[in-house]
Amino acid sequence: MSPPLLTRLDQATLDASARKHEMFRTARLGGARAVLAHSDLSGLSFEGRDFSHADMTGAVLTRASLANGRFNHTLFFGANLDESDLSNASLVRADMRGVSLKRARLMKANMTGADLREEKIAFLGRDDFAYTQKFRSANTSGADLSGANLSLAQLSRVVGTNSIFNDALLHGATLTHANMRGASFRGADLEGADLTASHFEGARFQDAILMNVICNDTHLEEADLTGALTSAEEGVPLREIALSLRERLSQHQTWIETKGQSGLRLDLSGCDLRGITVLRRARLTMAKARGTLFYMADLGEAALQAVDMQGADFRSAHLSGADMRGSSFQGAIFNHANLQNVVLEPLVLEGKRVLNADLTGASLRYVNLAGSNLRGVILARADLAYADLEGCNLTDVDITDAELTGVHLSSVQSEVLEAAQSARRSS
Repeated sequence: MSPPLLTRLDQATLDASARKHEMFRTARLGGARAVLAHSDLSGLSFEGRDFSHADMTGAVLTRASLANGRFNHTLFFGANLDESDLSNASLVRADMRGVSLKRARLMKANMTGADLREEKIAFLGRDDFAYTQKFRSANTSGADLSGANLSLAQLSRVVGTNSIFNDALLHGATLTHANMRGASFRGADLEGADLTASHFEGARFQDAILMNVICNDTHLEEADLTGALTSAEEGVPLREIALSLRERLSQHQTWIETKGQSGLRLDLSGCDLRGITVLRRARLTMAKARGTLFYMADLGEAALQAVDMQGADFRSAHLSGADMRGSSFQGAIFNHANLQNVVLEPLVLEGKRVLNADLTGASLRYVNLAGSNLRGVILARADLAYADLEGCNLTDVDITDAELTGVHLSSVQSEVLEAAQSARRSS
């Protein structure tokens, strides 16, 4: 059985289909679902358009631009997306079985629940009960999925040799019988992923999160696991302090109220507090937690003024609404953390002494800081790659030698940062 002939579409025809599909999506008169199956769409632009629930089965989209588009639940079954640009695209629960994504760009794509299992096609023979099956694995070889969200994605039997998954989220993803030789997972979060019978020879997992992964018959020969966070306890485990933590918080409260005359300052340095929730809205003013593991912890709306948390690990933690004025987070890791609406402006002490929040050398890759007050914060040599700073107050921020690749800023915010840096260089 030969493959169906492809129909070549031009940009004008695609744009017309997009308009009708968007009308269909909003239930407007004249709308029609986009059925682009077995079409040649190579090199065309889908950028920023909504093609959710469209049918692109078997289509050729090589070198097409789908960046910032919406393709939720879209059928890409057996499609060719080699060298396409899907950066920042939304592909939630998209059917991508058997797709070819070789050398594609999928940075920061949302592929939650996407199905990239192998393609299986049945061909009927002369006898209705006789048929043959054709299998083809999805292929992401050489693709860049840095910062992509692949949580709960189905990647069984995918061929991903030399793919880049740096800083990607793969919570609960299924990667069974996959070929990931030579792939890079630096800083990726694979908590709860199933890696059964997969090949990761020569893969790089530096600083990756490998908690609760299933590794039955997984091949990790010559893989680099330097700095990876596993299920093994690090430092002082939570169970050793859980019974006394509330009492210690109470003693810390007394210490604050009496200005150190009684009670005891809270020191959680070196503790393993991954996933802890009892610190939400807690009063931790002037607490100490150097090098503490706060992975996936909930410190939302906590009082964190003037704390010393240098080198702490807040990856994927929830700190939304926290008051972090005048605190020291030098060298801390906040990758993928939620810091929406936090307050990091200077803390004014008695005698009008001012204490600036210090995040020198901190890692804030893919962090969400939208709506936060960062006035006067020190971010020298910090890594803010792909961070969301939309709506942040950036007045007098120090970003000397900071990494700002892909950071989400408005034109006005960019001008504010440039003005702040110019003022510092001239002072």
